[in-house]
Amino acid sequence: MAIEEYNRWASRFEDWLKAFAYLSWKSMKNGFDMGRTDYENINDNEVERFVAEQKCTALLHQFVRDGIISFI
Repeated sequence: MAIEEYNRWASRFEDWLKAFAYLSWKSMKNGFDMGRTDYENINDNEVERFVAEQKCTALLHQFVRDGIISFI
């Protein structure tokens, strides 16, 4: 993917997340960790949101080249 294709790709990726990983899309929009460093102390109510954010981050790293990650 070239940087010129980013806007088209970003829109398609967001649509895919909404359809197949809604909580991950929601975490991408709203954020979860908010500078958090105590991941071992996440309470039971936060686990689902934490996992959703981690999935979104992993998907982005799998599908976007490192040179483009810096723009996101």
